[in-house]
Amino acid sequence: MNKNKRVLTSVFGVFVLALLFTVAPVMAAEVDFEASNEETGADSDNTNTLTHDNSGDVSVKNDGDVDNVASATVNTGGNDQEMNTTGGDLDTGGVDATTEWETVVNDGFGFCGCPFGGEDTEISADFENMLTGYNSDNHNRLRVLDNGDKTVRNMADILNSLGLNANTGDNDQNMNTEAGSMTTGDVGADIGISNWANTTNDSDSNGGGLSVDFTASNDTTGADSDNTNRVTVDNSGRKRVTNRATLNNVINVTAHTGGNDQEKNTTAGNLVTGNVDVVTDIHNIANSGTCCVSGGETSVSVDSSNETTGYNSENHNAVTVKNDGNKTVTNTANVDNVLTVEATTGNNDQNKNTTGGDVETGSVSIDFGSTTVVNSTN
Repeated sequence: MNKNKRVLTSVFGVFVLALLFTVAPVMAAEVDFEASNEETGADSDNTNTLTHDNSGDVSVKNDGDVDNVASATVNTGGNDQEMNTTGGDLDTGGVDATTEWETVVNDGFGFCGCPFGGEDTEISADFENMLTGYNSDNHNRLRVLDNGDKTVRNMADILNSLGLNANTGDNDQNMNTEAGSMTTGDVGADIGISNWANTTNDSDSNGGGLSVDFTASNDTTGADSDNTNRVTVDNSGRKRVTNRATLNNVINVTAHTGGNDQEKNTTAGNLVTGNVDVVTDIHNIANSGTCCVSGGETSVSVDSSNETTGYNSENHNAVTVKNDGNKTVTNTANVDNVLTVEATTGNNDQNKNTTGGDVETGSVSIDFGSTTVVNSTN
């Protein structure tokens, strides 16, 4: 028996990592501050000031352009078995194509956490203006800035193009006295494509806690003095995320197991054509992620006093806490999933045989699966 069987397995694997960006945490900050102006003279200007600025500015711009292109042309058919007194079986080989593509572009792991003052910020301040003179100007000020600014611009273009042309048919078995059976091989295509573009993972979702403990006093101040205790805490930030993704998945499969001829044989065997089985699994995730904006837990403790102040003095205690943020997300995504399958198991001829065998054509099975998630940033 003349047996011609060839099996092709095409495995295409592509992994593209355009950006893996991890933000290292900022170490904890601790500030302990004590200051005093004691027994100052008339007409003096007495000030205790602490300014803590723990902020930053991060800007990331990513461009990704990925092309995954694979093309395969496979032919196990086109066999001739003619004008033999006794012809053996004609059995063509199958075609098996498997693809596994994974593409990751602009993956900001840990980038989308809060852009504020790192793990923990603790500030302890103890201010005092004591026994100040006539007409003095006495101030205790604490200002804490624990914020930041992040800008992310991601652009990704991904093209996955797969072409498979498989042929196990177009076999001839003609003018034999005794012809054997003809069996053409199966065509199987298992295609898996996964695309991740412009994703941000909120692994360090909240900035560390901000704790401020403030004690200030103006004690026994002079006449006509101006006495102020002021606390300002700004724990906020701004984020801008602009993503654009264009994903194109194009799959073309042409499978042919038919078009076989079995003619002018005295005794013809059975004619059986192979099956065509195409399975696709496509996952597209673009412009997704979670971003926090607020600066985490904020604790502010203030103890301010103006005690035993002089004639005609002005005494002020003020506390301002700002704990908010602004986030702007602009996403644009274009996704095209195109699957074209041409499958032929028929068009077989069994003519002019003295004794003709059975003709059985193969089945065609197509399982197309596609999952697409775009613009899902929270």
